[in-house]
Amino acid sequence: MENRTNQPFTEALGTMLRERSGDRMGRFPLAPFIAQIGDKTGLNYEYIRLMLRDQRTLRTDVIEAAAEALGIPPLILHRVPAALRQGADGAPPDSDQ
Repeated sequence: MENRTNQPFTEALGTMLRERSGDRMGRFPLAPFIAQIGDKTGLNYEYIRLMLRDQRTLRTDVIEAAAEALGIPPLILHRVPAALRQGADGAPPDSDQ
């Protein structure tokens, strides 16, 4: 398996869950997965569900708990946002331009 994905978190997660536990129509049970994340993070079900549907700001602890539940390294699911990779002027964020 590669070290990182270029997919946004929600897409990458959906792909992995579909491959691992999806039925022949590609549906997969999300409730048990959300419960595992809730147990690890202390967040409630609805808040996590909204994060996984890209309707709330995704937290690093949720990414890490999701990776742990899937048995993969967290960095596979981490994707550095473009705004952090470079500033609005195209320079890296720490450069002195």
